[in-house]
Amino acid sequence: MGPLPARRATFVIDGDRRLVRSIRSETNMLTHADDALDALRALAD
Repeated sequence: MGPLPARRATFVIDGDRRLVRSIRSETNMLTHADDALDALRALAD
């Protein structure tokens, strides 16, 4: 049995403690990170 795929979940929460975005990925770490950064940038606008 080989290594299991990494599972990631990132939750972007605003200043009022509301969930803004939930990002889940099992395969592409770079896309996962880009999606999380896009959500954070949208909060800053």
